[in-house]
Amino acid sequence: MRKPTILFTVVAIVLGSNPAKSSGTPFLSFDLGASTYTELGAGTIGWEFIANAPISVSQIGYLDALNPGLISSHEVAIWSASGDLVATTTVQSGTSSDLVDSFRYEAIYPIVLQQGETYIIGGSTRAADGGISPLRRPARGLAVSSAITVIGGRTNRGVFGGGDALSFPREFFRPGSNQVYLGPNFIGVVVPEPHSASIVFGFAACSLRVRRERTC
Repeated sequence: MRKPTILFTVVAIVLGSNPAKSSGTPFLSFDLGASTYTELGAGTIGWEFIANAPISVSQIGYLDALNPGLISSHEVAIWSASGDLVATTTVQSGTSSDLVDSFRYEAIYPIVLQQGETYIIGGSTRAADGGISPLRRPARGLAVSSAITVIGGRTNRGVFGGGDALSFPREFFRPGSNQVYLGPNFIGVVVPEPHSASIVFGFAACSLRVRRERTC
C-alpha cells in the first residue's frame, strides 16, 4: 500500500499590503450647494456611526467645501467607541489629495470595520481656514449608505478655540443621522460573505478524500 499523497489548496485573501487607492464609494454624501455652513475654531469634528456589515475602508477624507483646494492640511482618523485609534492619515492642503464628491481623500492601509461595532470618524479643523462645515442645521440631501447607521455628530471640547492637533472627539452633538459635523468621510466596500472561500476549501477536502481512496 502506497502512502497517500496529501494535496493542499491555499487561498490567500489580502486586504492590502500597501496604502494604494482601491475601488469603493463614499459612505456619506450631501447637497453641497444647499447646505448651511458654520465657521469653527480649531479642534476635531466628526460623526459617530454603527457598521451594519463588515466594511473594508481604503481611504479617509476631508470636506473641501468650496472646491478650490484645501487651505490647510487636515489629520483624519477613525476610532473605536472606546477611543482606540483604528486608522489615520493626513489629507494634504491644496489639490494634491483626490477629490470625490466635494471631499478630498488619502489612501490608507485597508482596515475592516466589524459588523455591529460603533466607530467615530473625525478630522482636525484649524482656525486659520475657518473649518467650514455644515453645522447646527441638517445637511440638505444627506445620503447615507445602508451599510452604516449614523448616530450623530462628535467633537472635542476644544472645537471653539482649542488646539489644531487631532484628538478623539468625546463630546456628542445632537442625535440623528442629519446632525453631523461633515468634515471627515471615508471610502470603502462592504466585505462579502466568504461563500467562495468555503467552496474552495470544500473542494480541497473532497480532492484529498478521493486521492486517499485511490492510493489505498
